[in-house]
Amino acid sequence: MSTPFPDVPIAQSQQETVAEERRERWVMPTLLLLAIAVVGLMIGGVVYWKRVPGAPVPPPLPQEAIASGPDGVMLEEAQPVLDALAAAWLPHARPIRVVLLVDWSAVPPDAPEGTLPGGGWISAAYVAPWDAPLGKRQEAGALTVDIDRGTGRVVKVESSGWGSLPDVPPVGDAPTVTSAEALLIAENEVGKAYRASCPGTHNQTRVAWATTGSDAPYWAVTYGDTRTPEKYGMLVRIDGETGLVLEAREVSQPCE
Repeated sequence: MSTPFPDVPIAQSQQETVAEERRERWVMPTLLLLAIAVVGLMIGGVVYWKRVPGAPVPPPLPQEAIASGPDGVMLEEAQPVLDALAAAWLPHARPIRVVLLVDWSAVPPDAPEGTLPGGGWISAAYVAPWDAPLGKRQEAGALTVDIDRGTGRVVKVESSGWGSLPDVPPVGDAPTVTSAEALLIAENEVGKAYRASCPGTHNQTRVAWATTGSDAPYWAVTYGDTRTPEKYGMLVRIDGETGLVLEAREVSQPCE
């Protein structure tokens, strides 16, 4: 008596069933291995991102203090130290900000004429092109340095990554008029009267060698108003070669 189905189709069906069972046995282990691999790649990416620096390595803090007189460290005395730190940081570093900050509240009322505050800060920032590691989008680095004018110590050296390199004008030659002379010129022109008009809030001054804009470089002496710390209250522009006052402009609010 013959079977209702041929032997060959039955054998093929059994083979297909066995193959399907084998595939099903391998699906879950394969998916599990793939999941482990994906998680491993994600963890590896996070570890790489955290370990790969996002900024150039900053130079170490100098151990020696900058020598200065009773008026504290001025820009001319700090400049060689700032330039040395920038050169040790990255090639082709250029300054974008070097500012001297003085606090007049530290000067005694009976101080001799022409006495400058011995305290305050010098704050500088440099930028340079930087080839960031793979995965980082920075194209430039920024170096910031803070100097205590009273002690002559470099108290902060920090490095960060920037997305792009800003357009920095050349610094040019050092001016003939020093930062101390520029500050005294501004004081005699309008600074003393400005500070005396509102001594409670007009007590900080910044001095910087300005090299931006279409004008020739000049000393920018700005007097602050603590009521509006985001902007200056008085601006004095001084020719760096002749010492002539180019402009004196007050924008602060009247004293209450």
